[in-house]
Amino acid sequence: ELGWLGHFAKKTAHLEEFGVCERDAFNNCSQQSIDKFFEAIGKCNRIRKLEFLLLNDLIEIMHKLHPAIKNNSITHWSSDECYLGEMAANNIFNAFRDDMKGLEELRINCHGEYGHDLNDDIMAGCIPSLAACPGMRKL
Repeated sequence: ELGWLGHFAKKTAHLEEFGVCERDAFNNCSQQSIDKFFEAIGKCNRIRKLEFLLLNDLIEIMHKLHPAIKNNSITHWSSDECYLGEMAANNIFNAFRDDMKGLEELRINCHGEYGHDLNDDIMAGCIPSLAACPGMRKL
C-alpha cells in the first residue's frame, strides 16, 4: 500500500532523492493512500533532489510535496516532459524563491507530447525568482 511506502520512506535515514514518473502513477491508489504517502514524504528531512517525468498534474504534485520542499534543502530540481502552463511555472518558480534558496541545479525540459504554454513574458516574470538561489551552478 502506498501509505506504508511513505511510512518507510519517512523512517529511512538515507532518502535523498524523490521522483514521480508517469501521469498515471497513482491511478490505482485510493485518495486516502495517496494523501498518507505524501504526508509521510513531507516529514522526510533529508531529500535534496526532486525529479518529475511525464506529468500533466505537476501543480497538484507540488502542492502535495510542499511540506517536503519546506522541510528540506532542495539542491536539485528536474522536470522532464511535464506539462508547464503559466500557473505551474509561477508556482514552481515561487517555490524556488521562497523555499528552495539552496537550489544548485535546475533542469526543465518541456519538449515532447505534453509541451508547454511558456513564452517570453511568463519566463520574464519567473526569472527573478532564480536570483534568490545564489548557489545555482547548472541551469
